[in-house]
Amino acid sequence: MSDIIDKMTPEEQRSLAAFCEPEQMKKKRQYQLEGFTAAELVNMELPPVKYIIDDLLPEGLTLIAGRPKIGKSWLMMGLSVAVASGGHFLDSIKVKPSRV
Repeated sequence: MSDIIDKMTPEEQRSLAAFCEPEQMKKKRQYQLEGFTAAELVNMELPPVKYIIDDLLPEGLTLIAGRPKIGKSWLMMGLSVAVASGGHFLDSIKVKPSRV
């Protein structure tokens, strides 16, 4: 992320910083956190899992981690382009088009 911020103009950086101010972030929040027990979770009717890549990459449930400069951002940019265009990820995995 820092390499993207470094390429921003000072005005763009100030705008981003202003958006990240706690007061601004609180205004954007429109949800209430709710807790539940393990027993309640077991008995919940959950919607089916949606996949970005069928049976491989679930929507909203992915963590990409690794040492710095290993290519995580490039990997995710490639995935984003594949999803946005409905193309292929890593040149071989067909991806359904979707909003990014």
